[in-house]
Amino acid sequence: MSVPSHARSPLSSPAVWVVAGVLASAALGFEFAIRALGYQLQKSPVEAEDGIVVSDISPRTASWERARDGKGNEIPDRRENSEVEETLGTNNYVSRTYVQRQPKAGSRPIVLDLHVAYYTGAIDAVPHVPDRCFVGGGMQIGSVEGNLPLAFDRSAWQVDTSVPEGLGPLFKVWVQGEAPFGQTYVRLCKDADKIQMRTMKFLADGGVSVYVGYFFVANGGYTFFVDGVRELAYQLTSTYAYYMKVQVTSSSCKNVDEFVAASSSLVGELFGDIMRVTPDWVRVMQGEWPPQSVKK
Repeated sequence: MSVPSHARSPLSSPAVWVVAGVLASAALGFEFAIRALGYQLQKSPVEAEDGIVVSDISPRTASWERARDGKGNEIPDRRENSEVEETLGTNNYVSRTYVQRQPKAGSRPIVLDLHVAYYTGAIDAVPHVPDRCFVGGGMQIGSVEGNLPLAFDRSAWQVDTSVPEGLGPLFKVWVQGEAPFGQTYVRLCKDADKIQMRTMKFLADGGVSVYVGYFFVANGGYTFFVDGVRELAYQLTSTYAYYMKVQVTSSSCKNVDEFVAASSSLVGELFGDIMRVTPDWVRVMQGEWPPQSVKK
């Protein structure tokens, strides 16, 4: 007795097997092409050398130092609880308040909050930025000031002539920090002399103006766009992926120009330290770091 057509299994149809075969062949072909081109869809974590972490960034520069409380005690770095750190997506970060060491005559010293956070490996989360987080915390956006250039003092920067063709040009700067930094030259990210900071003004309770600016360093490059992080950190030919957010906040600046000038001073004087807490991307691309990495 023949089986009614409506009762037959879909798997009995030759067309189904033809389609399945085509899809399987396509999948194998795609995998072969990915391997042949040297593409890496899965990214591995990579950290700075010598066990250096973000909180090792110096609390003191020529123009800035860690802020003190009313009793003259240094204000410790802020650490979040485990739930907040889980939301943040990393525990390799620093949140520190700096104060201007030599303010202008007749002026109160400017106070800046520096937040630097490092992410690496399978980075799936969207970076946390003030555009979302500050608004979620109850602040209102007063104005979007734009992507404003940071005017670093580059008098101590040098062109790194040891960088292979295709990976530069890059600058390097001498870091004279204490352990674990030591005294060494540190390579800066690509386009370090062109860094812009995404800058906004928020209105807190009582109408207080809070200025905030941020940018990202990712896989040896830099961007001020959230979407730019994925473009830099997830290049198909890269085995490793990392990004770092650098954010400055202040409620003590009179206007955006003063905020950008102060941010340029603080971040510029700390930039060697900031880049030292990331892996040297030239060494990563040359297979010299991390240990047992595959040379590209």
